[in-house]
Amino acid sequence: MASVQDTDQPPKRKSLEQLDIPGSNQHQVERNRKRTKYVRFLRVFLPILGALVVLAIFIMQDRNEFADIRPIEEVAPQQMGENELLSPRFEAVDQNSQPYTLTAERAFQSPDNMDLITLEQPTADMRMSDGANFSLKSVGGLYNQNDQILDLSGDVMLDHDAGYTLRTNTLKLNVRDNTASTSDAVEADGPDAHIQANGLDADGKSSVLIFKGPAKLTLDNLNNEDEGE
Repeated sequence: MASVQDTDQPPKRKSLEQLDIPGSNQHQVERNRKRTKYVRFLRVFLPILGALVVLAIFIMQDRNEFADIRPIEEVAPQQMGENELLSPRFEAVDQNSQPYTLTAERAFQSPDNMDLITLEQPTADMRMSDGANFSLKSVGGLYNQNDQILDLSGDVMLDHDAGYTLRTNTLKLNVRDNTASTSDAVEADGPDAHIQANGLDADGKSSVLIFKGPAKLTLDNLNNEDEGE
């Protein structure tokens, strides 16, 4: 007679390496992966800010000096005064052949200081080489041609089509040094993380971002928050 064997097997137990325990190596690796992904996104916003500077310089100078910038359409009306434009809109390609579109409701030079160019409702849209789309907008902008500094003010917001957003009230971009900074509160959101900080320093040359403390990084689905300065 054939013997009868018990086919009910006890459930397999996960090894310690397979368990996602807070504080474990696997948990730390997953947390670091999400943090690295988010910081990598934040590093790309400097070129988009630089695109706004191109607009500020371009609209007040001879178009023939900028062979790599092509207007999408003629400005209409072309001018309100000798140094004022309404609804400028331009298409350009950056040094990495990535196209972007620049617009503003109005741009004009200060009558008291011709080095200062004021932008109203500036926006920039860029398509990256990997197909990702970015957009940047603010209520206003002031560009100092002599110092090569662009000050954005009022609801400064950067969007990425993958669901990332960075918000602050003011942002200073130094074109000469390729840096950006703000002392205002900064909030950055993404599918996996949320950052709150009391300011931001960014260096486009070294790709270093510093969130001024006290800063808090919340990683979703990990039930963990990092706080630091």
